[in-house]
Amino acid sequence: MFRYDGNMAKMNPNRRLVRLMKKHKLTQKRVIELCRCGRSTVHYWTREPSDPTFMPIKSSYLRLLELELGEGRPIGA
Repeated sequence: MFRYDGNMAKMNPNRRLVRLMKKHKLTQKRVIELCRCGRSTVHYWTREPSDPTFMPIKSSYLRLLELELGEGRPIGA
């Protein structure tokens, strides 16, 4: 399972994802369900930026996750 490092949110471009996962106690499986994406995709999003398999989260997925969690505002609102 993914472990949260206190410094990770500062260094990781996916820090909003990390914060949301921590705040809502989300597992990678739950993020997969909410974002409707593949297991390996979320795995790559939660890697350290120095890891060769690291992949930044697309803003559309982050927006979807925020909306699913009730954290975002619909466009035009």
